[in-house]
Amino acid sequence: MSIDLNALDQAFRAKVDRALDALAGEGLIFTPYNALRDPVTQARFWRQSRSTAVIEAQIQSLRQTECDFIADCLVKAGPASGPWATNALPGLSWHQYGKAVDCYLVNANGQPVWESPSYARFGQVGDANGMWWGGHFGDNDHWQDSNIVPLQALGSLKEINDALALKWGDLV
Repeated sequence: MSIDLNALDQAFRAKVDRALDALAGEGLIFTPYNALRDPVTQARFWRQSRSTAVIEAQIQSLRQTECDFIADCLVKAGPASGPWATNALPGLSWHQYGKAVDCYLVNANGQPVWESPSYARFGQVGDANGMWWGGHFGDNDHWQDSNIVPLQALGSLKEINDALALKWGDLV
């Protein structure tokens, strides 16, 4: 279930490696399972905990603001069901920029542990290594490179839409 971290932003990857090594030195093994994420996958995660009416309203709103690429990602993602996974639309997650990673704790039998007080330590070590722990906003298995959202760092939603279309345009 582990993933290759080579697609991460190089500077962010160095922070992740340092933090994972520090945790391992304390006997806490965390395994990355999600890193660079394309915008259609992001759309699927966003859709999975929302009603059809909410999804359709979001697509319409995106089209009204000329954010057609993001809207197309939501359409292409198709129906999805499941528990909450993210509040971030495509382009509004650092995963699309290789600056976020999700990790799970591994127990002595090599199995994932999703609920543990050790996630607080995961957060402390991530924060100490220049990352922002997702536990600050309810996502305990997540580290990202910044405590600001892409919309604050990268420009307007339209600018993000256009940049995503340039980078990921062959997806939709």
